[in-house]
Amino acid sequence: MKNRLIAFLAHLLIGQSRFEKSIGVSRGFVSKVGDSIREVNLRKISQRYPELNISWLKTGVGKMLNGGGASSPAGAPTDTSADTSVSPTSPASSPATSPTHILTASVTLPENKNRAAKSKYDELHEVIKQKDELISKLVDILSVVVHR
Repeated sequence: MKNRLIAFLAHLLIGQSRFEKSIGVSRGFVSKVGDSIREVNLRKISQRYPELNISWLKTGVGKMLNGGGASSPAGAPTDTSADTSVSPTSPASSPATSPTHILTASVTLPENKNRAAKSKYDELHEVIKQKDELISKLVDILSVVVHR
């Protein structure tokens, strides 16, 4: 359960302290989560983060996010279209799985975000290529000047 909670926090791009404060629990709550969370704390989480599928949090089955609107802290993304399906036999349900592995294994961006990211990558790659060529030319000029 702890790994799934950490995966949700990563989705929100918030840290454990901020999450703990937002639901009114003590510092270290996330670190101490084991195989279960008390119902009173689940209600606090559900009230503050209605987009979180509590059943997924408890069992790891289904999608991380409920359909519909999100209620994220200021500055956190509210896009609930990420596919975070996890089956009971997937690595994400294993307690030994790292949070990073969970995120890379279970979160896929919608197709339009993939295209936008690829386009930005290609653009930045071209800028770097041009700068590398300019640096090479400048090094050649400096070596000519130094050897005179």
